[in-house]
Amino acid sequence: MVAGPFHPAFRELVEGSIICDMIRYIFNEYFKEYKEIRIFINNKTISKLYTNRKYYFNLLVNEYKDKSIRVFIDDNLSSLEVVIEADTLSRKMSIKDFAKFANLRRI
Repeated sequence: MVAGPFHPAFRELVEGSIICDMIRYIFNEYFKEYKEIRIFINNKTISKLYTNRKYYFNLLVNEYKDKSIRVFIDDNLSSLEVVIEADTLSRKMSIKDFAKFANLRRI
């Protein structure tokens, strides 16, 4: 018997949601004026970005309809790490960095 919510890939759903929150944060902080944005992510992490039939990713794309968002594989990145680029601007962040930052903002 299991109590509470259950999903066979619950961890993947949570990590996918966090990755999209992290991308949203980076967009809002650094890429507001850019129209063409490139997201680089490790091949092992792409399933998290596209988890649950791209649910969180599609929310992100719909939120930023004025932007052209393209996703690329970069196996030089570590797992759960994202690089976002537009023109000459580039920002790199991991889920661990994002979690630390999110905790600091609550204080």
